[in-house]
Amino acid sequence: MQNLTATRVLIPGVIGPYDAHVNLADHWNGYARPLFTLDTVRKIAADTQALTDECSFDDVITAHVIDGDSGRAGHHRAVVLVVNWQWWDADGDAKKVTDIIKPTVDGLYGIGGGNWGWEFHTWDCRCKTKNPWHITVCQCGQPRSMQDAAPKGMIATRVCVDGPTTYPAFVVDHARYGERVTPYFTLDTVRQLAADTQASAAQRDPRSAETIHVLETAPDAAGERGVIVVHADWFAEHDYTPAEAVSVVAPDQNGLYAIGRDGWHWRIAWWWCTNCRTDNAWHADQCSTCGHARNTQPAETN
Repeated sequence: MQNLTATRVLIPGVIGPYDAHVNLADHWNGYARPLFTLDTVRKIAADTQALTDECSFDDVITAHVIDGDSGRAGHHRAVVLVVNWQWWDADGDAKKVTDIIKPTVDGLYGIGGGNWGWEFHTWDCRCKTKNPWHITVCQCGQPRSMQDAAPKGMIATRVCVDGPTTYPAFVVDHARYGERVTPYFTLDTVRQLAADTQASAAQRDPRSAETIHVLETAPDAAGERGVIVVHADWFAEHDYTPAEAVSVVAPDQNGLYAIGRDGWHWRIAWWWCTNCRTDNAWHADQCSTCGHARNTQPAETN
């Protein structure tokens, strides 16, 4: 799917949002030209046809999926149609108001690209910034995956050990800036930790490193993957045994992972207020001294 970006689109107040792929450089009058999987086209077909119960056919364009069998080649066969009912009286010809949508080489279908007002679905960051769905990390540094309500008794923030690299995490709500904390990470962040720790180990003596590894199975029919997170302490492996050096990090009841809870000196990252030169905990949306908003200024972290 070269040049395609995964995102979500909708026609505000009408249908959607739906998972889609788009070429961000390809648009029509400012609207997206999305491509959909056949399963998503089925959802669009159901939703557009349901609109006819509320509106006149003269005001609705409907999508339809006609399913066949697997055929001699063993591949499922389907025909996707879009019917422009509003043109029926003018054209008086079923062929003229019906478009057959052919799949791309990737098996995706372009529904309404070039005449439907598809817009990007958005997500609201805690810093009040509205982001298109395919922007997974807000300009303030908070990821989309952590915008849901924090688990009870926890807050969303960013943490670090040493150096400028910070990671989004959940910590207990009574944690204080400057104190050591035990952070809990989403699986996406654990994957980033794995990449970073392995890259760091490759650049120095691996016997003094600790690395994170994410082992995953291929997705099943429902798209779910089996996941095992492993923490390897190579210093312990050198002095003891491999079994003592490796531990499996299981997710908690919220699906979060506590990485390095027993030996890593995690602390809450900070942002520096350029207005009054005060350091603030990352999760503070406003400066504790002058009230300046974090998302209105460049933020320096540590």
